[in-house]
Amino acid sequence: MKKNLKSFIGESVQEYPMYFSKTVKGKLLFTYARNGEDVKIPERKIFIKKLKLEKVREMDNKKLFKNIEKRIKLGKYL
Repeated sequence: MKKNLKSFIGESVQEYPMYFSKTVKGKLLFTYARNGEDVKIPERKIFIKKLKLEKVREMDNKKLFKNIEKRIKLGKYL
């Protein structure tokens, strides 16, 4: 698992989340999402300097999905 974390370190490109306050063509991204409109989602360069594995625990797929969903709702993007 620690080896996999190393692959995330460095510069990469990330799309903005659809429910974000980024403006595209004069409208906020979340406005397009609410209206069900298609729009090219802009990207931004990100740089990850350091990652730390804090905890490992076993869980089934259902519990894992709920945990990921909860983090996304709180705005903690993966």
